[in-house]
Amino acid sequence: MISKCIDYYPEQFQNLEITDIQNFLMHHRPSWSKVRWINIIGTNEQKIVEGFAEKYQLHPLAIEDVVQGTHRPKIEDYPGSEESPGRLFIVANLV
Repeated sequence: MISKCIDYYPEQFQNLEITDIQNFLMHHRPSWSKVRWINIIGTNEQKIVEGFAEKYQLHPLAIEDVVQGTHRPKIEDYPGSEESPGRLFIVANLV
């Protein structure tokens, strides 16, 4: 299984294939990156979803959207709080 990660800043970007998810989850995005897009392949594997959810402090409703995988494309804005940072969560279907 190969997932993908794109780190982006207007002056540069990095496109990374994630073959070792545990290793990927142990590292932070580069300091220059302002946007990180992660395409998770294998959302039916609970441990993978739990690892990303914990690392990125995803909202429980966002995790539910990932696991169900039957949603129409949508964008959810989860505002930050004292316990967790804000997240913009996008559900998209790849064609």
